[in-house]
Amino acid sequence: MVPFGAGRRICPAWNMGTLHVSLMLARMAHAFKWLPVPDAPPDPTESFVFTVVMKNSLKAVILPRSSPSCSI
Repeated sequence: MVPFGAGRRICPAWNMGTLHVSLMLARMAHAFKWLPVPDAPPDPTESFVFTVVMKNSLKAVILPRSSPSCSI
C-alpha cells in the first residue's frame, strides 16, 4: 500500500481509502453483466515475471444490467 505510506507517517485514512476502493469494485462487478468472449476460450498458461501472472490476459464482454437499482 505504497500510496498510504508506512510506519509512523502512515495516512490516518488508509482504512477508509481501501474500503472505498473495495466497495467501488464490488459495485462495478454487480452493475455489469460479465461474459466471456465467445470466440476465445481462456488460456490458463502462466509466465513468471515478478510474480506468477497469466501469459495472455482474460478478455470479457461487459454489458450494463437493465435493472435501475444497479446504477453507478
